[in-house]
Amino acid sequence: TGILFGGVPVIQMWQEKWSGVNSYTYSCIVPPHPPGSVVVTLIPEYGEPYSAEGNYAYVEWPANDTLDDAY
Repeated sequence: TGILFGGVPVIQMWQEKWSGVNSYTYSCIVPPHPPGSVVVTLIPEYGEPYSAEGNYAYVEWPANDTLDDAY
């Protein structure tokens, strides 16, 4: 199982199975990418890959700000 953002594999991924059902929740650290919308692709262990277009976009962080300034 894997996840791609704009064709690039995620840095790290976690998978949680929902109790009592055959469903999973996936969390991940996305790879760096230039600003813009990307296709997100889930590659299951079995079966066909699934892609979603227009559901995730990278944004440009202002050059004069830092994460510390945001809090």
